Amino acid sequence: MLLDTHSVKTILIQMTNIHAETPAPPSAAYLKLLGKGVAKIEQLLKVVLRPFEPVEGLVETYMLLFNDPSVSNFQKVVELKGLKRAEEKILIDAFQRRLPTSNLTGAYVSSTSPLGPAPPGQAGGAAKPDASAAGGKFKTDFRKFVAGMSKKS
Repeated sequence: MLLDTHSVKTILIQMTNIHAETPAPPSAAYLKLLGKGVAKIEQLLKVVLRPFEPVEGLVETYMLLFNDPSVSNFQKVVELKGLKRAEEKILIDAFQRRLPTSNLTGAYVSSTSPLGPAPPGQAGGAAKPDASAAGGKFKTDFRKFVAGMSKKS
Protein backbone atom coordinates (compact mmCIF):
# COMPACT_ATOMS: atom_id res chain seq x y z
CA MET A 1 0.00 0.00 0.00
CA LEU A 2 2.90 2.34 0.68
CA LEU A 3 4.25 1.65 -2.81
CA ASP A 4 0.81 2.35 -4.26
CA THR A 5 0.76 5.67 -2.43
CA HIS A 6 4.12 6.55 -3.95
CA SER A 7 2.80 5.61 -7.40
CA VAL A 8 -0.27 7.80 -6.97
CA LYS A 9 1.96 10.70 -5.92
CA THR A 10 4.09 10.20 -9.05
CA ILE A 11 1.00 10.14 -11.26
CA LEU A 12 -0.34 13.33 -9.66
CA ILE A 13 2.97 15.06 -10.39
CA GLN A 14 2.95 13.84 -14.00
CA MET A 15 -0.66 14.98 -14.49
CA THR A 16 0.45 18.61 -14.37
CA ASN A 17 1.87 18.14 -17.91
CA ILE A 18 -0.85 16.03 -19.54
CA HIS A 19 -1.83 18.45 -22.31
CA ALA A 20 1.27 20.63 -22.30
CA GLU A 21 3.25 20.91 -25.52
CA THR A 22 6.43 21.57 -23.58
CA PRO A 23 6.60 19.83 -20.20
CA ALA A 24 7.36 22.09 -17.25
CA PRO A 25 8.08 21.14 -13.69
CA PRO A 26 5.15 21.50 -11.29
CA SER A 27 5.13 24.51 -9.00
CA ALA A 28 6.87 24.34 -5.65
CA ALA A 29 3.60 25.09 -3.85
CA TYR A 30 1.89 22.13 -5.55
CA LEU A 31 4.76 19.79 -4.68
CA LYS A 32 4.77 20.98 -1.07
CA LEU A 33 1.00 20.52 -0.69
CA LEU A 34 1.13 17.10 -2.34
CA GLY A 35 4.08 16.05 -0.19
CA LYS A 36 2.30 17.01 3.05
CA GLY A 37 -0.86 15.14 2.06
CA VAL A 38 0.98 12.01 1.01
CA ALA A 39 3.12 12.09 4.19
CA LYS A 40 -0.04 12.02 6.33
CA ILE A 41 -1.41 9.11 4.34
CA GLU A 42 1.90 7.23 4.65
CA GLN A 43 1.96 7.79 8.43
CA LEU A 44 -1.57 6.49 8.73
CA LEU A 45 -0.72 3.44 6.62
CA LYS A 46 2.33 2.69 8.76
CA VAL A 47 0.10 2.53 11.83
CA VAL A 48 -2.74 0.61 10.17
CA LEU A 49 -0.38 -1.93 8.59
CA ARG A 50 1.54 -2.46 11.86
CA PRO A 51 0.89 -5.91 13.34
CA PHE A 52 -1.51 -6.08 16.29
CA GLU A 53 1.06 -7.69 18.56
CA PRO A 54 2.94 -6.48 20.48
CA VAL A 55 0.18 -4.10 21.51
CA GLU A 56 2.63 -1.61 23.02
CA GLY A 57 4.46 -1.48 19.67
CA LEU A 58 1.38 -0.35 17.81
CA VAL A 59 0.62 2.29 20.44
CA GLU A 60 4.23 3.48 20.30
CA THR A 61 4.08 3.66 16.50
CA TYR A 62 1.00 5.88 16.70
CA MET A 63 2.52 8.17 19.34
CA LEU A 64 5.84 8.54 17.49
CA LEU A 65 4.24 9.29 14.14
CA PHE A 66 1.37 11.51 15.30
CA ASN A 67 2.13 12.63 18.89
CA ASP A 68 -1.64 12.81 19.37
CA PRO A 69 -3.00 11.93 22.84
CA SER A 70 -6.62 11.82 21.66
CA VAL A 71 -8.28 8.51 22.55
CA SER A 72 -11.04 9.10 19.99
CA ASN A 73 -8.54 9.66 17.15
CA PHE A 74 -6.58 6.55 18.15
CA GLN A 75 -9.83 4.59 18.23
CA LYS A 76 -10.68 5.70 14.68
CA VAL A 77 -7.27 4.56 13.46
CA VAL A 78 -7.67 1.22 15.24
CA GLU A 79 -11.07 0.77 13.58
CA LEU A 80 -9.35 1.12 10.18
CA LYS A 81 -7.31 -2.00 11.02
CA GLY A 82 -10.50 -4.10 10.95
CA LEU A 83 -9.86 -5.83 14.26
CA LYS A 84 -12.41 -7.56 16.46
CA ARG A 85 -14.02 -5.45 19.20
CA ALA A 86 -12.08 -7.30 21.92
CA GLU A 87 -8.77 -6.58 20.16
CA GLU A 88 -9.75 -2.92 19.70
CA LYS A 89 -10.47 -2.67 23.42
CA ILE A 90 -7.06 -4.15 24.27
CA LEU A 91 -5.35 -1.53 22.08
CA ILE A 92 -7.39 1.35 23.47
CA ASP A 93 -6.68 0.23 27.05
CA ALA A 94 -2.95 0.09 26.26
CA PHE A 95 -3.18 3.56 24.70
CA GLN A 96 -4.95 4.97 27.76
CA ARG A 97 -2.31 3.46 30.08
CA ARG A 98 0.33 5.23 27.98
CA LEU A 99 -1.28 8.66 28.49
CA PRO A 100 -1.12 10.96 31.48
CA THR A 101 -4.43 10.90 33.39
CA SER A 102 -5.32 14.44 32.24
CA ASN A 103 -5.63 13.28 28.59
CA LEU A 104 -8.09 10.40 29.06
CA THR A 105 -11.10 12.48 28.00
CA GLY A 106 -10.40 12.10 24.29
CA ALA A 107 -11.47 15.71 23.60
CA TYR A 108 -8.05 16.79 22.33
CA VAL A 109 -7.31 16.75 18.62
CA SER A 110 -3.77 17.55 17.53
CA SER A 111 -2.91 19.50 14.41
CA THR A 112 -0.70 16.52 13.47
CA SER A 113 -3.59 14.12 13.97
CA PRO A 114 -4.23 11.64 11.16
CA LEU A 115 -7.73 13.05 11.05
CA GLY A 116 -6.75 16.67 10.44
CA PRO A 117 -6.60 19.83 12.54
CA ALA A 118 -8.69 20.44 15.64
CA PRO A 119 -12.18 21.84 15.09
CA PRO A 120 -12.72 25.40 16.37
CA GLY A 121 -13.20 25.57 20.12
CA GLN A 122 -11.23 22.41 20.98
CA ALA A 123 -8.09 22.39 23.07
CA GLY A 124 -4.64 22.63 21.51
CA GLY A 125 -1.10 22.03 22.64
CA ALA A 126 0.44 18.62 22.15
CA ALA A 127 1.51 16.53 25.10
CA LYS A 128 4.96 14.96 25.09
CA PRO A 129 4.94 11.18 24.87
CA ASP A 130 6.22 9.40 27.97
CA ALA A 131 9.61 7.99 27.01
CA SER A 132 9.71 5.56 29.95
CA ALA A 133 6.39 3.86 29.14
CA ALA A 134 7.68 1.50 26.44
CA GLY A 135 11.30 1.32 27.52
CA GLY A 136 14.33 3.06 26.06
CA LYS A 137 15.65 0.11 24.03
CA PHE A 138 12.32 -0.50 22.35
CA LYS A 139 12.03 3.16 21.42
CA THR A 140 15.52 3.20 19.89
CA ASP A 141 14.89 -0.01 17.94
CA PHE A 142 11.55 1.30 16.76
CA ARG A 143 13.00 4.55 15.45
CA LYS A 144 15.50 2.51 13.41
CA PHE A 145 12.59 0.43 12.09
CA VAL A 146 10.57 3.51 11.06
CA ALA A 147 13.65 5.04 9.43
CA GLY A 148 14.08 1.84 7.43
CA MET A 149 10.43 1.96 6.33
CA SER A 150 10.88 5.51 5.05
CA LYS A 151 13.84 4.48 2.91
CA LYS A 152 11.95 1.55 1.32
CA SER A 153 8.86 3.51 0.27
